[in-house]
Amino acid sequence: MHNPSTQPQIALQQLRNLLSQGAPRHCVLANAGYRIDYAFRQGLTDLGLSYVVGITSAVLVWPPGVAPLPPKPYSGMGRPPVMPRRTAKRQPVNVKPRAMASHRVACRSG
Repeated sequence: MHNPSTQPQIALQQLRNLLSQGAPRHCVLANAGYRIDYAFRQGLTDLGLSYVVGITSAVLVWPPGVAPLPPKPYSGMGRPPVMPRRTAKRQPVNVKPRAMASHRVACRSG
């Protein structure tokens, strides 16, 4: 059996173990150490868990109404692809301008 070695992999395995033992599905809170790990966030989604994860402005997000394509099919060589695919019309955007715009709207509305 494969032993997880990174902090996000260990955390996901611990969550899987807890859920398999009947633990309730609460929102997962994670510090910024997990922020750019796409596989961690996807793992939480796959487990059906909502989450709040600290991020930096380097993180890319998908605009509302735009979703990535699934990873490329596995060719049988090397590691299976895990990253979502992009096209000219399906592109993530930097989170900082979106967050700043959201903050300004929230401040104006009181």
